[in-house]
Amino acid sequence: MNLFRNPGRLALLLTLITWTYFLIDLPTFDFDESLYRRVTESMRASGNPWLLSWDGKDLFHKPPVFYWLMWLMSSVVDYGKIGVSALASRLPSFLSSISILGSLYFGMRFLFPEIKKEKVLLSPLFAYLTAGFAILTGTAVILDPLQTLALIPALFIPTQLFLREEIPSRRKWLILGASLAGATLIKGLNGIVIPTFAFGVHLLLHFRAWGLKKLIRTGFQFLIWAFMPAILFAGAAFYLFHEKIGSGFTQEFFLVQHFGRGTNSMEAHGGSPFYHLLVVALGGGFLTPLLVYLAYDRRPSILRLGYPLTYALSFILIFSFSATKLPHYTWPVWPALALFAGLMMSAPASNPPRLLHRRVGFLATFPVLLIGTVLLLLAIAPEALIKAASTDPIARALLSHLEPFGYFQKFCFFVGSTFCWTFQIRRSSIARSPELTAVFASVVFAALAFGIAPSAKKLGVQPFFEIAESLKTLRPAPSDCIQYSGPLSATLSLALAPELLHNRCGSNPVRFQITPEWKEAFCDPAHFKKITQKSYLILCEKNP
Repeated sequence: MNLFRNPGRLALLLTLITWTYFLIDLPTFDFDESLYRRVTESMRASGNPWLLSWDGKDLFHKPPVFYWLMWLMSSVVDYGKIGVSALASRLPSFLSSISILGSLYFGMRFLFPEIKKEKVLLSPLFAYLTAGFAILTGTAVILDPLQTLALIPALFIPTQLFLREEIPSRRKWLILGASLAGATLIKGLNGIVIPTFAFGVHLLLHFRAWGLKKLIRTGFQFLIWAFMPAILFAGAAFYLFHEKIGSGFTQEFFLVQHFGRGTNSMEAHGGSPFYHLLVVALGGGFLTPLLVYLAYDRRPSILRLGYPLTYALSFILIFSFSATKLPHYTWPVWPALALFAGLMMSAPASNPPRLLHRRVGFLATFPVLLIGTVLLLLAIAPEALIKAASTDPIARALLSHLEPFGYFQKFCFFVGSTFCWTFQIRRSSIARSPELTAVFASVVFAALAFGIAPSAKKLGVQPFFEIAESLKTLRPAPSDCIQYSGPLSATLSLALAPELLHNRCGSNPVRFQITPEWKEAFCDPAHFKKITQKSYLILCEKNP
Protein backbone atom coordinates (compact mmCIF):
# COMPACT_ATOMS: atom_id res chain seq x y z
CA MET A 1 0.00 0.00 0.00
CA ASN A 2 2.85 2.38 0.86
CA LEU A 3 4.19 1.76 -2.64
CA PHE A 4 1.16 3.35 -4.27
CA ARG A 5 1.15 6.23 -1.78
CA ASN A 6 4.67 7.04 -2.92
CA PRO A 7 4.61 7.38 -6.73
CA GLY A 8 8.38 7.76 -6.91
CA ARG A 9 8.94 4.27 -5.50
CA LEU A 10 6.49 2.90 -8.04
CA ALA A 11 8.42 4.57 -10.87
CA LEU A 12 11.71 3.14 -9.61
CA LEU A 13 10.22 -0.34 -9.19
CA LEU A 14 8.77 -0.37 -12.73
CA THR A 15 12.10 0.75 -14.18
CA LEU A 16 13.95 -2.00 -12.30
CA ILE A 17 11.42 -4.57 -13.54
CA THR A 18 11.96 -3.36 -17.12
CA TRP A 19 15.74 -3.59 -16.73
CA THR A 20 15.49 -7.04 -15.15
CA TYR A 21 13.41 -8.25 -18.09
CA PHE A 22 16.02 -6.95 -20.53
CA LEU A 23 18.79 -8.46 -18.42
CA ILE A 24 17.37 -11.97 -18.10
CA ASP A 25 15.15 -12.60 -21.11
CA LEU A 26 16.60 -10.71 -24.07
CA PRO A 27 19.45 -12.06 -26.22
CA THR A 28 22.25 -9.89 -27.55
CA PHE A 29 21.33 -8.25 -30.86
CA ASP A 30 23.41 -7.48 -33.93
CA PHE A 31 25.76 -5.82 -34.29
CA ASP A 32 27.78 -4.32 -31.42
CA GLU A 33 26.06 -6.25 -28.63
CA SER A 34 26.87 -9.69 -30.01
CA LEU A 35 30.24 -8.49 -31.29
CA TYR A 36 31.48 -7.42 -27.85
CA ARG A 37 30.19 -10.65 -26.37
CA ARG A 38 31.96 -12.67 -29.08
CA VAL A 39 35.29 -10.89 -28.50
CA THR A 40 35.00 -11.63 -24.77
CA GLU A 41 34.34 -15.30 -25.57
CA SER A 42 37.58 -15.46 -27.57
CA MET A 43 39.46 -13.72 -24.79
CA ARG A 44 38.08 -16.02 -22.11
CA ALA A 45 38.58 -19.20 -24.15
CA SER A 46 42.23 -18.36 -24.79
CA GLY A 47 42.88 -17.15 -21.25
CA ASN A 48 44.69 -14.16 -22.79
CA PRO A 49 43.36 -10.77 -21.53
CA TRP A 50 45.20 -8.96 -24.34
CA LEU A 51 43.63 -10.96 -27.19
CA LEU A 52 41.14 -8.70 -28.97
CA SER A 53 39.82 -10.85 -31.81
CA TRP A 54 36.63 -12.04 -33.43
CA ASP A 55 36.67 -15.38 -35.26
CA GLY A 56 40.45 -15.24 -35.51
CA LYS A 57 40.67 -11.67 -36.82
CA ASP A 58 41.98 -8.73 -34.78
CA LEU A 59 39.35 -6.28 -33.55
CA PHE A 60 40.92 -3.11 -32.18
CA HIS A 61 37.88 -0.83 -32.14
CA LYS A 62 37.81 -0.40 -28.35
CA PRO A 63 40.18 -0.70 -25.36
CA PRO A 64 40.11 -4.02 -23.48
CA VAL A 65 38.60 -2.68 -20.21
CA PHE A 66 34.98 -3.37 -21.18
CA TYR A 67 35.84 -6.91 -22.29
CA TRP A 68 37.63 -7.54 -19.00
CA LEU A 69 34.50 -6.56 -17.08
CA MET A 70 32.36 -8.95 -19.15
CA TRP A 71 34.95 -11.67 -18.59
CA LEU A 72 34.77 -11.01 -14.84
CA MET A 73 30.97 -11.20 -14.85
CA SER A 74 31.07 -14.36 -16.96
CA SER A 75 33.50 -15.98 -14.51
CA VAL A 76 30.83 -15.52 -11.83
CA VAL A 77 27.55 -16.28 -13.64
CA ASP A 78 28.85 -18.69 -16.32
CA TYR A 79 31.05 -20.74 -14.03
CA GLY A 80 32.02 -24.00 -15.74
CA LYS A 81 30.70 -22.93 -19.16
CA ILE A 82 32.79 -22.16 -22.24
CA GLY A 83 30.92 -19.19 -23.67
CA VAL A 84 29.86 -15.81 -22.34
CA SER A 85 26.13 -15.62 -21.67
CA ALA A 86 23.87 -12.72 -22.59
CA LEU A 87 23.33 -12.18 -18.84
CA ALA A 88 27.07 -11.82 -18.16
CA SER A 89 27.55 -9.47 -21.11
CA ARG A 90 24.68 -7.22 -20.00
CA LEU A 91 25.66 -7.01 -16.32
CA PRO A 92 28.32 -4.26 -16.68
CA SER A 93 25.81 -1.90 -18.33
CA PHE A 94 23.06 -2.86 -15.88
CA LEU A 95 25.27 -2.24 -12.84
CA SER A 96 26.44 1.03 -14.38
CA SER A 97 22.83 2.16 -14.84
CA ILE A 98 22.00 1.30 -11.23
CA SER A 99 25.11 3.15 -10.07
CA ILE A 100 24.17 6.25 -12.10
CA LEU A 101 20.79 6.29 -10.37
CA GLY A 102 22.48 6.01 -6.98
CA SER A 103 25.04 8.67 -7.79
CA LEU A 104 22.35 11.16 -8.79
CA TYR A 105 20.67 10.77 -5.41
CA PHE A 106 23.69 10.46 -3.11
CA GLY A 107 25.70 12.99 -5.10
CA MET A 108 22.98 15.58 -4.66
CA ARG A 109 22.68 14.66 -0.99
CA PHE A 110 26.35 14.81 0.03
CA LEU A 111 27.91 17.22 -2.48
CA PHE A 112 25.19 19.85 -2.23
CA PRO A 113 24.31 20.06 1.49
CA GLU A 114 22.81 23.52 0.98
CA ILE A 115 19.89 21.76 -0.77
CA LYS A 116 17.89 20.29 2.10
CA LYS A 117 14.43 19.33 0.87
CA GLU A 118 13.88 15.61 0.30
CA LYS A 119 11.94 16.26 -2.91
CA VAL A 120 14.89 18.17 -4.32
CA LEU A 121 17.31 15.41 -3.31
CA LEU A 122 15.24 12.85 -5.21
CA SER A 123 14.39 15.06 -8.21
CA PRO A 124 17.50 14.22 -10.35
CA LEU A 125 16.85 10.52 -9.83
CA PHE A 126 13.23 10.87 -10.94
CA ALA A 127 14.24 13.12 -13.83
CA TYR A 128 16.64 10.42 -15.00
CA LEU A 129 13.76 7.91 -14.92
CA THR A 130 11.92 10.04 -17.48
CA ALA A 131 14.69 9.77 -20.13
CA GLY A 132 13.39 7.19 -22.60
CA PHE A 133 16.59 6.37 -24.46
CA ALA A 134 18.60 5.91 -21.24
CA ILE A 135 16.00 3.59 -19.71
CA LEU A 136 15.43 1.49 -22.84
CA THR A 137 19.18 1.00 -23.41
CA GLY A 138 20.21 0.81 -19.75
CA THR A 139 21.19 -2.87 -20.03
CA ALA A 140 22.44 -2.85 -23.64
CA VAL A 141 25.89 -4.35 -24.25
CA ILE A 142 27.51 -1.01 -25.08
CA LEU A 143 30.36 0.93 -23.49
CA ASP A 144 28.46 4.19 -23.03
CA PRO A 145 26.70 3.52 -19.68
CA LEU A 146 30.06 2.54 -18.16
CA GLN A 147 31.80 5.63 -19.55
CA THR A 148 28.91 7.80 -18.37
CA LEU A 149 29.31 6.41 -14.85
CA ALA A 150 33.07 7.07 -14.93
CA LEU A 151 32.35 10.69 -15.89
CA ILE A 152 29.99 11.37 -12.97
CA PRO A 153 32.74 13.07 -10.86
CA ALA A 154 33.64 15.17 -13.93
CA LEU A 155 30.00 16.31 -13.91
CA PHE A 156 29.50 16.80 -10.16
CA ILE A 157 32.73 18.54 -9.12
CA PRO A 158 32.53 21.44 -11.63
CA THR A 159 28.80 21.76 -10.90
CA GLN A 160 29.67 22.16 -7.23
CA LEU A 161 32.42 24.66 -8.10
CA PHE A 162 30.17 26.98 -10.10
CA LEU A 163 27.24 26.64 -7.68
CA ARG A 164 29.32 27.66 -4.65
CA GLU A 165 31.85 29.78 -6.55
CA GLU A 166 34.61 28.08 -4.56
CA ILE A 167 37.73 26.58 -6.12
CA PRO A 168 37.90 22.82 -5.29
CA SER A 169 40.57 21.28 -3.10
CA ARG A 170 43.51 19.49 -4.64
CA ARG A 171 41.95 16.15 -3.72
CA LYS A 172 38.79 16.98 -5.69
CA TRP A 173 40.83 18.09 -8.70
CA LEU A 174 42.66 14.74 -8.64
CA ILE A 175 39.35 12.86 -8.40
CA LEU A 176 38.17 14.84 -11.42
CA GLY A 177 41.36 13.87 -13.27
CA ALA A 178 40.85 10.19 -12.38
CA SER A 179 37.30 10.46 -13.74
CA LEU A 180 38.57 11.82 -17.07
CA ALA A 181 41.27 9.15 -17.31
CA GLY A 182 38.86 6.32 -16.44
CA ALA A 183 36.33 7.46 -19.06
CA THR A 184 39.13 7.58 -21.64
CA LEU A 185 40.31 4.06 -20.84
CA ILE A 186 36.78 2.75 -21.29
CA LYS A 187 35.95 4.27 -24.66
CA GLY A 188 38.42 6.83 -25.94
CA LEU A 189 39.70 10.40 -25.99
CA ASN A 190 36.23 11.93 -25.82
CA GLY A 191 36.38 11.05 -22.10
CA ILE A 192 38.98 13.82 -21.65
CA VAL A 193 38.30 16.18 -24.55
CA ILE A 194 34.56 16.87 -24.16
CA PRO A 195 34.41 17.42 -20.36
CA THR A 196 37.48 19.68 -20.64
CA PHE A 197 35.78 21.66 -23.41
CA ALA A 198 32.61 21.97 -21.28
CA PHE A 199 34.60 23.16 -18.26
CA GLY A 200 36.48 25.72 -20.34
CA VAL A 201 33.32 27.12 -21.94
CA HIS A 202 31.47 27.49 -18.62
CA LEU A 203 34.54 29.01 -17.01
CA LEU A 204 34.73 31.65 -19.75
CA LEU A 205 31.07 32.51 -19.13
CA HIS A 206 32.19 33.70 -15.66
CA PHE A 207 34.68 36.22 -17.00
CA ARG A 208 32.66 39.28 -16.04
CA ALA A 209 31.40 37.85 -12.75
CA TRP A 210 34.74 36.50 -11.47
CA GLY A 211 37.33 38.65 -13.14
CA LEU A 212 40.48 37.62 -14.97
CA LYS A 213 42.56 36.73 -11.90
CA LYS A 214 40.15 34.15 -10.46
CA LEU A 215 39.45 32.81 -13.93
CA ILE A 216 43.14 32.16 -14.62
CA ARG A 217 43.73 30.66 -11.16
CA THR A 218 40.81 28.23 -11.56
CA GLY A 219 41.81 27.25 -15.08
CA PHE A 220 45.45 26.78 -14.04
CA GLN A 221 44.49 24.49 -11.14
CA PHE A 222 42.26 22.44 -13.44
CA LEU A 223 45.13 22.12 -15.91
CA ILE A 224 47.75 21.12 -13.32
CA TRP A 225 45.74 18.93 -10.92
CA ALA A 226 43.06 17.40 -13.17
CA PHE A 227 43.85 17.59 -16.88
CA MET A 228 47.57 16.76 -16.76
CA PRO A 229 47.19 13.81 -14.32
CA ALA A 230 44.42 12.46 -16.56
CA ILE A 231 46.68 12.72 -19.62
CA LEU A 232 49.62 11.10 -17.81
CA PHE A 233 47.59 8.23 -16.35
CA ALA A 234 45.69 7.52 -19.57
CA GLY A 235 48.91 7.82 -21.58
CA ALA A 236 50.68 5.29 -19.35
CA ALA A 237 47.75 2.88 -19.65
CA PHE A 238 47.62 3.17 -23.44
CA TYR A 239 51.37 2.66 -23.61
CA LEU A 240 50.83 -0.60 -21.71
CA PHE A 241 48.09 -1.53 -24.19
CA HIS A 242 50.50 -0.74 -27.03
CA GLU A 243 53.15 -3.02 -25.53
CA LYS A 244 50.79 -5.90 -24.69
CA ILE A 245 48.39 -5.81 -27.66
CA GLY A 246 50.68 -4.42 -30.35
CA SER A 247 51.09 -1.40 -32.58
CA GLY A 248 48.06 -2.50 -34.62
CA PHE A 249 45.81 -1.58 -31.70
CA THR A 250 47.36 1.88 -31.38
CA GLN A 251 47.00 2.63 -35.09
CA GLU A 252 43.46 1.28 -35.42
CA PHE A 253 42.09 2.71 -32.18
CA PHE A 254 43.57 6.20 -32.34
CA LEU A 255 43.81 6.89 -36.06
CA VAL A 256 40.79 5.05 -37.46
CA GLN A 257 38.34 4.90 -34.56
CA HIS A 258 38.96 8.50 -33.53
CA PHE A 259 39.99 10.57 -36.55
CA GLY A 260 38.42 8.22 -39.09
CA ARG A 261 35.03 8.32 -37.38
CA GLY A 262 35.26 12.08 -37.14
CA THR A 263 35.94 12.65 -40.83
CA ASN A 264 34.11 9.74 -42.48
CA SER A 265 30.75 8.13 -41.81
CA MET A 266 31.83 4.65 -40.73
CA GLU A 267 29.53 1.65 -41.30
CA ALA A 268 26.95 4.01 -42.90
CA HIS A 269 26.23 5.67 -39.53
CA GLY A 270 25.80 9.20 -40.81
CA GLY A 271 23.26 11.96 -40.37
CA SER A 272 22.64 15.71 -40.32
CA PRO A 273 24.32 18.11 -37.85
CA PHE A 274 21.04 18.07 -35.90
CA TYR A 275 21.08 14.28 -35.50
CA HIS A 276 22.08 14.13 -31.82
CA LEU A 277 19.96 17.14 -30.92
CA LEU A 278 16.93 15.31 -32.30
CA VAL A 279 17.93 12.12 -30.45
CA VAL A 280 17.96 14.08 -27.19
CA ALA A 281 14.70 15.92 -27.94
CA LEU A 282 12.79 12.82 -29.08
CA GLY A 283 14.70 10.12 -27.19
CA GLY A 284 14.36 12.14 -24.00
CA GLY A 285 10.72 11.12 -23.91
CA PHE A 286 9.21 12.69 -20.80
CA LEU A 287 12.46 14.44 -19.84
CA THR A 288 12.05 17.09 -22.55
CA PRO A 289 8.74 18.56 -21.26
CA LEU A 290 9.97 18.26 -17.66
CA LEU A 291 13.00 20.43 -18.41
CA VAL A 292 11.01 22.98 -20.42
CA TYR A 293 8.33 23.43 -17.75
CA LEU A 294 10.82 23.58 -14.86
CA ALA A 295 13.06 26.07 -16.67
CA TYR A 296 10.12 28.33 -17.51
CA ASP A 297 8.74 28.21 -13.97
CA ARG A 298 12.04 28.50 -12.03
CA ARG A 299 14.14 30.68 -14.37
CA PRO A 300 17.42 29.23 -13.06
CA SER A 301 20.72 31.11 -13.07
CA ILE A 302 22.73 29.58 -15.92
CA LEU A 303 26.01 30.78 -14.42
CA ARG A 304 25.39 29.16 -11.02
CA LEU A 305 23.21 26.17 -11.85
CA GLY A 306 23.81 25.66 -15.55
CA TYR A 307 27.06 23.68 -15.73
CA PRO A 308 25.21 20.36 -16.32
CA LEU A 309 23.47 22.04 -19.26
CA THR A 310 26.82 23.23 -20.68
CA TYR A 311 28.19 19.72 -20.17
CA ALA A 312 25.25 18.12 -22.01
CA LEU A 313 25.34 20.64 -24.88
CA SER A 314 29.10 20.09 -25.27
CA PHE A 315 28.58 16.39 -25.97
CA ILE A 316 25.77 17.17 -28.41
CA LEU A 317 27.81 19.88 -30.18
CA ILE A 318 31.06 17.95 -30.58
CA PHE A 319 29.40 14.74 -31.73
CA SER A 320 27.27 16.79 -34.15
CA PHE A 321 30.46 17.74 -36.01
CA SER A 322 31.56 14.09 -36.17
CA ALA A 323 30.78 12.36 -39.46
CA THR A 324 29.84 9.11 -37.69
CA LYS A 325 26.63 9.48 -35.71
CA LEU A 326 25.01 6.95 -33.38
CA PRO A 327 22.23 7.52 -30.82
CA HIS A 328 24.14 5.97 -27.91
CA TYR A 329 26.77 8.74 -28.17
CA THR A 330 24.25 10.85 -26.22
CA TRP A 331 24.48 8.68 -23.09
CA PRO A 332 26.49 11.18 -20.95
CA VAL A 333 23.82 13.79 -21.69
CA TRP A 334 21.05 12.10 -19.66
CA PRO A 335 22.48 12.27 -16.10
CA ALA A 336 23.63 15.85 -16.81
CA LEU A 337 20.11 16.92 -17.79
CA ALA A 338 18.69 15.02 -14.81
CA LEU A 339 21.08 16.83 -12.46
CA PHE A 340 20.10 20.14 -14.06
CA ALA A 341 16.44 19.32 -13.35
CA GLY A 342 17.33 18.64 -9.72
CA LEU A 343 19.17 21.95 -9.41
CA MET A 344 16.23 23.77 -10.98
CA MET A 345 13.98 22.24 -8.33
CA SER A 346 16.17 23.90 -5.69
CA ALA A 347 15.47 27.33 -7.19
CA PRO A 348 12.39 29.19 -5.90
CA ALA A 349 9.22 28.55 -7.88
CA SER A 350 7.04 31.38 -9.13
CA ASN A 351 3.80 31.89 -7.22
CA PRO A 352 1.44 31.43 -8.96
CA PRO A 353 3.20 29.18 -11.49
CA ARG A 354 4.01 30.83 -14.81
CA LEU A 355 1.75 29.62 -17.61
CA LEU A 356 3.69 28.30 -20.58
CA HIS A 357 2.32 29.28 -23.99
CA ARG A 358 0.18 26.50 -25.44
CA ARG A 359 2.24 26.13 -28.59
CA VAL A 360 5.48 25.88 -26.63
CA GLY A 361 3.88 23.35 -24.29
CA PHE A 362 2.69 21.29 -27.23
CA LEU A 363 6.16 21.28 -28.82
CA ALA A 364 7.75 20.33 -25.49
CA THR A 365 5.41 17.35 -25.08
CA PHE A 366 5.61 16.33 -28.75
CA PRO A 367 7.94 13.36 -28.00
CA VAL A 368 5.29 12.02 -25.61
CA LEU A 369 2.56 12.58 -28.19
CA LEU A 370 4.63 10.75 -30.81
CA ILE A 371 5.24 7.76 -28.51
CA GLY A 372 1.53 7.63 -27.64
CA THR A 373 0.50 7.71 -31.30
CA VAL A 374 2.88 4.89 -32.23
CA LEU A 375 1.71 2.77 -29.28
CA LEU A 376 -1.94 3.35 -30.19
CA LEU A 377 -1.31 2.30 -33.79
CA LEU A 378 0.55 -0.81 -32.60
CA ALA A 379 -2.44 -1.68 -30.41
CA ILE A 380 -5.26 -1.16 -32.92
CA ALA A 381 -3.73 -0.93 -36.42
CA PRO A 382 -0.16 -2.31 -36.57
CA GLU A 383 -0.55 -2.93 -40.29
CA ALA A 384 -0.60 0.86 -40.85
CA LEU A 385 2.88 1.25 -39.34
CA ILE A 386 4.12 -1.82 -41.19
CA LYS A 387 2.81 -0.42 -44.47
CA ALA A 388 4.49 2.95 -43.81
CA ALA A 389 7.82 1.25 -43.05
CA SER A 390 7.58 -1.09 -46.01
CA THR A 391 8.71 1.60 -48.44
CA ASP A 392 12.25 0.52 -47.53
CA PRO A 393 13.13 -2.88 -49.10
CA ILE A 394 15.01 -4.11 -46.02
CA ALA A 395 12.21 -3.07 -43.66
CA ARG A 396 9.67 -4.70 -45.98
CA ALA A 397 11.53 -8.02 -45.93
CA LEU A 398 11.95 -7.93 -42.15
CA LEU A 399 8.38 -6.90 -41.35
CA SER A 400 6.94 -9.54 -43.67
CA HIS A 401 8.28 -12.11 -41.20
CA LEU A 402 7.14 -10.29 -38.07
CA GLU A 403 4.77 -12.43 -36.02
CA PRO A 404 1.40 -10.83 -35.13
CA PHE A 405 1.25 -9.12 -31.74
CA GLY A 406 -0.53 -11.16 -29.07
CA TYR A 407 -3.29 -9.92 -26.78
CA PHE A 408 -0.89 -9.18 -23.93
CA GLN A 409 1.37 -7.15 -26.22
CA LYS A 410 -1.56 -5.12 -27.53
CA PHE A 411 -2.76 -4.56 -23.98
CA CYS A 412 0.69 -3.17 -23.11
CA PHE A 413 0.58 -0.85 -26.11
CA PHE A 414 -2.89 0.39 -25.17
CA VAL A 415 -1.89 1.08 -21.54
CA GLY A 416 1.23 2.95 -22.64
CA SER A 417 -0.75 4.99 -25.15
CA THR A 418 -3.37 5.89 -22.54
CA PHE A 419 -0.69 7.22 -20.19
CA CYS A 420 0.87 9.26 -23.01
CA TRP A 421 -2.41 10.89 -23.94
CA THR A 422 -3.29 11.54 -20.29
CA PHE A 423 0.06 13.23 -19.83
CA GLN A 424 -0.56 15.32 -22.94
CA ILE A 425 -3.96 16.47 -21.65
CA ARG A 426 -2.70 17.24 -18.12
CA ARG A 427 0.80 18.35 -19.11
CA SER A 428 0.70 21.72 -17.37
CA SER A 429 0.24 20.18 -13.90
CA ILE A 430 2.19 16.91 -14.33
CA ALA A 431 5.30 18.13 -16.17
CA ARG A 432 6.40 20.37 -13.29
CA SER A 433 6.82 17.37 -10.98
CA PRO A 434 9.78 15.00 -11.62
CA GLU A 435 8.09 12.41 -9.39
CA LEU A 436 4.75 12.32 -11.25
CA THR A 437 6.46 12.54 -14.64
CA ALA A 438 8.67 9.58 -13.68
CA VAL A 439 5.57 7.49 -12.91
CA PHE A 440 4.07 8.19 -16.32
CA ALA A 441 7.41 7.58 -18.05
CA SER A 442 8.11 4.29 -16.24
CA VAL A 443 4.67 2.92 -17.13
CA VAL A 444 5.04 3.88 -20.79
CA PHE A 445 8.56 2.47 -21.16
CA ALA A 446 7.62 -0.75 -19.36
CA ALA A 447 4.63 -1.10 -21.71
CA LEU A 448 6.86 -0.46 -24.73
CA ALA A 449 9.47 -2.97 -23.55
CA PHE A 450 7.05 -5.80 -22.76
CA GLY A 451 5.09 -5.12 -25.95
CA ILE A 452 7.92 -4.84 -28.50
CA ALA A 453 10.70 -7.01 -27.06
CA PRO A 454 9.13 -10.49 -27.66
CA SER A 455 8.68 -9.78 -31.37
CA ALA A 456 12.05 -8.05 -31.72
CA LYS A 457 13.75 -11.02 -30.09
CA LYS A 458 12.22 -13.49 -32.52
CA LEU A 459 12.79 -11.31 -35.56
CA GLY A 460 16.30 -10.06 -34.81
CA VAL A 461 18.00 -13.11 -33.29
CA GLN A 462 16.06 -16.30 -33.84
CA PRO A 463 16.64 -16.56 -37.64
CA PHE A 464 20.43 -16.58 -37.14
CA PHE A 465 20.24 -19.45 -34.68
CA GLU A 466 17.83 -21.39 -36.92
CA ILE A 467 20.15 -20.99 -39.93
CA ALA A 468 23.12 -22.00 -37.78
CA GLU A 469 21.34 -25.19 -36.68
CA SER A 470 20.50 -26.02 -40.31
CA LEU A 471 24.13 -25.48 -41.24
CA LYS A 472 25.45 -27.68 -38.44
CA THR A 473 23.37 -30.63 -39.68
CA LEU A 474 25.40 -30.48 -42.91
CA ARG A 475 28.58 -31.12 -40.87
CA PRO A 476 30.84 -28.55 -42.53
CA ALA A 477 34.54 -29.40 -42.54
CA PRO A 478 37.04 -27.07 -40.80
CA SER A 479 38.33 -26.05 -44.24
CA ASP A 480 34.87 -25.07 -45.55
CA CYS A 481 34.37 -21.35 -46.00
CA ILE A 482 31.05 -20.20 -44.51
CA GLN A 483 30.29 -16.67 -45.66
CA TYR A 484 27.55 -14.30 -44.61
CA SER A 485 26.80 -11.71 -47.27
CA GLY A 486 25.11 -9.16 -45.02
CA PRO A 487 26.97 -7.05 -42.47
CA LEU A 488 29.46 -9.23 -40.61
CA SER A 489 27.00 -10.84 -38.22
CA ALA A 490 28.25 -11.36 -34.70
CA THR A 491 24.96 -13.08 -33.80
CA LEU A 492 25.59 -15.69 -36.47
CA SER A 493 29.11 -16.09 -35.13
CA LEU A 494 27.72 -16.81 -31.66
CA ALA A 495 25.21 -19.26 -33.09
CA LEU A 496 27.83 -21.16 -35.09
CA ALA A 497 29.99 -21.58 -31.95
CA PRO A 498 33.72 -20.86 -31.64
CA GLU A 499 34.91 -23.82 -33.71
CA LEU A 500 33.09 -22.68 -36.86
CA LEU A 501 34.39 -19.54 -38.51
CA HIS A 502 32.59 -17.38 -41.08
CA ASN A 503 33.65 -14.35 -43.09
CA ARG A 504 37.23 -15.22 -42.28
CA CYS A 505 37.73 -17.38 -45.32
CA GLY A 506 41.02 -16.05 -46.62
CA SER A 507 41.97 -17.90 -49.79
CA ASN A 508 39.53 -20.79 -49.21
CA PRO A 509 36.66 -21.02 -51.73
CA VAL A 510 33.15 -20.37 -50.42
CA ARG A 511 31.26 -23.59 -49.65
CA PHE A 512 28.21 -22.18 -47.84
CA GLN A 513 26.64 -18.80 -48.46
CA ILE A 514 24.23 -17.22 -45.96
CA THR A 515 22.43 -14.13 -47.14
CA PRO A 516 19.46 -11.95 -46.13
CA GLU A 517 16.46 -12.00 -48.40
CA TRP A 518 17.19 -8.54 -49.87
CA LYS A 519 20.63 -9.76 -51.02
CA GLU A 520 19.44 -13.02 -52.56
CA ALA A 521 21.56 -12.32 -55.63
CA PHE A 522 24.61 -13.36 -53.61
CA CYS A 523 23.27 -16.92 -53.87
CA ASP A 524 23.86 -16.95 -57.63
CA PRO A 525 21.85 -19.90 -59.06
CA ALA A 526 24.64 -20.58 -61.54
CA HIS A 527 26.99 -21.44 -58.71
CA PHE A 528 24.81 -22.12 -55.63
CA LYS A 529 21.75 -24.14 -54.77
CA LYS A 530 19.28 -22.88 -52.20
CA ILE A 531 19.02 -25.31 -49.28
CA THR A 532 16.64 -23.59 -46.87
CA GLN A 533 15.21 -20.28 -45.73
CA LYS A 534 14.55 -19.32 -42.12
CA SER A 535 12.61 -16.11 -41.78
CA TYR A 536 14.52 -13.56 -43.89
CA LEU A 537 17.77 -15.56 -44.02
CA ILE A 538 18.68 -17.88 -46.90
CA LEU A 539 21.21 -20.72 -46.76
CA CYS A 540 22.86 -21.81 -50.03
CA GLU A 541 25.50 -24.41 -50.88
CA LYS A 542 28.10 -24.34 -53.65
CA ASN A 543 27.18 -26.58 -56.56
CA PRO A 544 29.62 -29.47 -57.12
